[in-house]
Amino acid sequence: MCLREESEKTELFDGLQLCTAGFVSKGVAPKFYDFNILDDEDVKKIAEIVTNKSFKLPNLNCGECGYQDCYGLAQEIVKGNKTSGDCLSLEPSTLVKVDGKIVPMNPFIAKILKNTITGLLSSLKGFIKGDIEIKIKQK
Repeated sequence: MCLREESEKTELFDGLQLCTAGFVSKGVAPKFYDFNILDDEDVKKIAEIVTNKSFKLPNLNCGECGYQDCYGLAQEIVKGNKTSGDCLSLEPSTLVKVDGKIVPMNPFIAKILKNTITGLLSSLKGFIKGDIEIKIKQK
């Protein structure tokens, strides 16, 4: 969070900020932020924090993690109480890719898809339980 003045903390803080930074030159005004953007070492530290603590949630708001929406889980991850591994939609047991990109699904839809495909395939001769891979080429 880049701040111009201390009062912006109450206005801008939403529980997702990793650190605060400012542009105030040395010796001017009291320091109300964590890092000075005019200091090269501070900029390196900010980059390190972002690299080490950044994450992305799918914004499905499925509630399977115990929070009403992804925003609630994100706040807990920033606080250090949870990790992105607590998002069940990031590593689902049913995975669909289109043109190599994962299609995000909430756990309810993933379960319906899994059960439908497994049900259809289980009636085929020679079907055995295990990982299932299906590839469909569109022309």
